[in-house]
Amino acid sequence: MSEKLWPLAMPLSGTPVSLESTLEVEFTTSQIRELARVMNVKLKGTAKTGFVSQIAEVSQARIDGMAQNSAVFLEGLSNDQIDFVCRTMTARDPRMPLPRQVAVQVWARQYGAESERRLFEMIDSLRRRALLFPSQNYSAYGFRDVFYQWLPLPKVTPVMQWNVRPSEQIPATPAVAPEKRAKKQIAPIDPTHFLENFDAFLSAVMANGVLLRTALPLHPQSNRVYWLTGWEHDANEAEQVLRSRPNWVPEPNTGITIQMRSAFDADALTRLENQTGFSPVQCEFFWAIACALQLISPPDPNSLLTQASLTRIEEWLALADSTKLTRAWIAWSEQIMAGLEVRTAMNEARRAFKVMRAIGARNLTPAQMAAEWGALRRYVIRALRGVPAKSWFSWPEFSNELFMFYPDCAWTFSNRSEWWFAPDTGKGRLEMIKVDEWLNTVGQIMSHVLRDSLYWFGALDVQLGKDNRLEQFRITEVGQWLLSNQDNPLPEAAQSDKHAAPPITWSNTLTLLVPPAPERIELITLMRKIAERSTEPFSYRFTPDSIEAALSQGITLEQVIVQFEAAKLKLSPALIKQFNQAAKRHGRVRVYEKLTVVEFSDDFALRELSANTSLVQHMVYQISPRVIVIRDSAVDELMEEMEAQSYTPGIDEGSPQDAKL
Repeated sequence: MSEKLWPLAMPLSGTPVSLESTLEVEFTTSQIRELARVMNVKLKGTAKTGFVSQIAEVSQARIDGMAQNSAVFLEGLSNDQIDFVCRTMTARDPRMPLPRQVAVQVWARQYGAESERRLFEMIDSLRRRALLFPSQNYSAYGFRDVFYQWLPLPKVTPVMQWNVRPSEQIPATPAVAPEKRAKKQIAPIDPTHFLENFDAFLSAVMANGVLLRTALPLHPQSNRVYWLTGWEHDANEAEQVLRSRPNWVPEPNTGITIQMRSAFDADALTRLENQTGFSPVQCEFFWAIACALQLISPPDPNSLLTQASLTRIEEWLALADSTKLTRAWIAWSEQIMAGLEVRTAMNEARRAFKVMRAIGARNLTPAQMAAEWGALRRYVIRALRGVPAKSWFSWPEFSNELFMFYPDCAWTFSNRSEWWFAPDTGKGRLEMIKVDEWLNTVGQIMSHVLRDSLYWFGALDVQLGKDNRLEQFRITEVGQWLLSNQDNPLPEAAQSDKHAAPPITWSNTLTLLVPPAPERIELITLMRKIAERSTEPFSYRFTPDSIEAALSQGITLEQVIVQFEAAKLKLSPALIKQFNQAAKRHGRVRVYEKLTVVEFSDDFALRELSANTSLVQHMVYQISPRVIVIRDSAVDELMEEMEAQSYTPGIDEGSPQDAKL
């Protein structure tokens, strides 16, 4: 289903690179020959076009090899080049254009600003090796810069290997869900299982729906002021901004708070907690993913009550476990609109902070802001790929490594002049170059990515300390699968219990209950064609109309019987009889005798006569608002009634049985 029920974050997109055309433009024939020598390619022929095709073929083979081993990309590179590739591909998603500013920042943090010339020489050397190309994308970083684009790479790319030691204090107990921890004691519980918990959350939504909170009141000028349109805002704050410069427009650099509020009505969230046993933060987590997967219908504007989309949830439940987990992972890392971990971090930070946007940032939209939070999650994912699995690591030590590496990691689709972190007062800006302010904002957000989201996915085990702050973490087997190559078989730890799906049952002779399961996809597809959805979840009711529609699609009774037998089901005799009767009638021309067609002069006459005469009692069929069919025997009686009501019916001269009014 392509229809989007809920908005999604701005899609991740880089500049498409056509390898052959880029090589043709960027390289001379002599440079192509030099490239072939470096790549150990023996060129055949004499034409440049042929050379380009051969180089492109070898490059594509290298890219394909990266699907199994990302180190293939680094073959033949110098140590400096390898370091540059790993640093830049960790700092910024390789699918996005690489601004020179990011390369300079990442490089200078390690080697100092005086090494910038060496950096540019290295970039040029990678370009000559056909690994990094100039790009014309000026919008990817919010302002004009020199941009580069990597080859079209697979999802597994080289990353930084961090210089962090495994923790010497190995936890004696398993990880504990954040919502289960007491303040002074950590009690062991079983690891969280994402698929089972997510399906339990969906079941709660299907049972009762969810009431959303009321949006904040709009400022009276919100439809006329561009920086209020499309954003939820505090009307009082907006008024203060509008009046910040008497008799003049506000400064474009003036900030206004980006609202980070729960999606749920407070009482509804409490009920959802009681139904599921999940914490409020975990309910928000599952809700955001469900909306990004389009499993929830939009709310009723009058009541703000949302319901599960039964058709979409049915499709979801019929998927294999690996497909479910991959889709949920993509929804969380690339699509959801909510800044989940940001809101939690704001509530738990040692010093409260806000997220502000500049009123003059015309291109900054809620979808782009959501894309920023998704990019920060993906940055954490790439960083974790450089940490050995199954060993415990200290989060305070690792977060300091991340700060030293690239403190501006929160800005991917925009820049610091468009949005920023501010103290709770909203005045001033927190400087990400200061370690304390970074740890209290970006570092705090990243800790909740690990402590909450990745733990609930089963990707990490986590250990908390004082005030429920993250102390240690380790990557699980499921985490290895999610962080690296999801083409491998799904680990058993992530698979849902292999209990049998609920049985298929007949509610009555015409209604079939088909609980979704991967092995029932073909049957469910058939049921959608031959039956109508019932009011109960996953129920289908056979009706004359649905059977007619099935026959019109070329579906025969024999085909239905074969599909049902494959599912170990039988059609009831009453249903078989309905199919046979419909099949006898289907596609034939039907001739009726002793009927009269009545045509009215306007759309209101039929309604008026139906109320004032016995017309309804004699009507056989309504063809249109002005044309109906009645029995011949009623014509005289209706004519008299119409004349008594001051209507003047007439008879069509072509046919004495066609009445005109």
